[in-house]
Amino acid sequence: MTSAATELFLASGGDDNTLILWNLPRILKLNALSYACSLVQNYLQTNTKLEQSDRSLCQS
Repeated sequence: MTSAATELFLASGGDDNTLILWNLPRILKLNALSYACSLVQNYLQTNTKLEQSDRSLCQS
């Protein structure tokens, strides 16, 4: 892994000994709603237990 002196990272660790390095400038520029919708898009379209109105939560 390489990094420039100008980059800012946050390190977090868990009980499972996993270490995650977070790129803070990238996270701060992230559009949280768009990112979250991209993660649940398939779920919203394919889950048979959802109401039809729930399927359009992330549609613009």
